Amino acid sequence: LLPKPLPKDGSGPWLNLALKTGDAGVITTIYEQAVTGGFDAKTTLVTLRGINEAINQRQVKPTGDNGKLLTLINGADQDVKLAAIVLAGSVGAQEARLIELAKDASSPTAVRVAATDALANFKSAESRDALVALSDAKSPVRSHAVLALARNHREVAVPLIAAYASEITEAEQ
Repeated sequence: LLPKPLPKDGSGPWLNLALKTGDAGVITTIYEQAVTGGFDAKTTLVTLRGINEAINQRQVKPTGDNGKLLTLINGADQDVKLAAIVLAGSVGAQEARLIELAKDASSPTAVRVAATDALANFKSAESRDALVALSDAKSPVRSHAVLALARNHREVAVPLIAAYASEITEAEQ
């Protein structure tokens, strides 16, 4: 019943309905259209957020090529970039690129925060080491890094969280 491809502007009831109720096959079809430029920027943003919501609320993940997310992560549209970074974390994709973005002091803080938060979903030593490095007192993403560590690297996170908590000033609370 789902029209293929969906309208580039997401018009009609199909996109929203599919994102809210679709199974993995439907979500994958929508994902593939989004990551291959099949939607305009506004619809791509809505789609990425909707797929992330399907993953988090219904545990329905797309099975498409997660390598294609890199185009959106590296794209110029800031909102789409942030949504693609969040989705990459949710599907466990583009770990190396997320580490680069989280560590890149020249990246906007919002991008660094999104990448740091996304790294919470990875269990690898590379992500752990990157998050530990980002837990430095001088890092603008420090609070996100120590909390991201808690998800899969508790043994490392606990002392860093304690150190961070002891340094919080009254003004920051």
